[in-house]
Amino acid sequence: MSEAHWEALFYRDAAGEPRKALAADYGVTVGTIAWQARKRRRMKGQVAGAVDRRRRPEGGWPDDHVFIQSRSGMTPRRWRQLLARYVAGEALWVLSGEYGVSEGAISHNARAWGMRKADWPAAVYLPCAPSEDGRGPRPEMAFTFDREDPEKTRASLGAAILRALAEGRQADAAALGRMWGMVERIYMGRGM
Repeated sequence: MSEAHWEALFYRDAAGEPRKALAADYGVTVGTIAWQARKRRRMKGQVAGAVDRRRRPEGGWPDDHVFIQSRSGMTPRRWRQLLARYVAGEALWVLSGEYGVSEGAISHNARAWGMRKADWPAAVYLPCAPSEDGRGPRPEMAFTFDREDPEKTRASLGAAILRALAEGRQADAAALGRMWGMVERIYMGRGM
């Protein structure tokens, strides 16, 4: 490409056109554009007035902005709804399943958005006590774990969760839901 082509490409780049589209138009790869931008000191952070869609704008993202790394189509509006429900006491595993984001992503965004339970005096904490008297095992929380038979374990744990919900023991159901995540990590080879 000639110098004039590169100048035209970087002019469009600074105006905010996606590099993927520019690469297709000019017959180069996105990596080549990035390399040439570094070489020519035309990276988005180095060009005054360049539109950088990767960074949060001054006033924040618009409510309907879909974060590109979000597989479940999370927007600022959806994150605020999720985090408000989290602060109101809903279990992470329930929110994780409903919104299609990991529990870690919820915790990370709660910190980033200033919506951790510790940040809100009115936050609801659901107790997760081991037993009523503070001692000993709780038979109502029992389920069968078989390392060799994941389906049997999932069925037993699912039945325990449904039993807890039917009996109105939401805190127990939430604790068993967290246990489900731990069990899945064990079967994927990332636990124990």
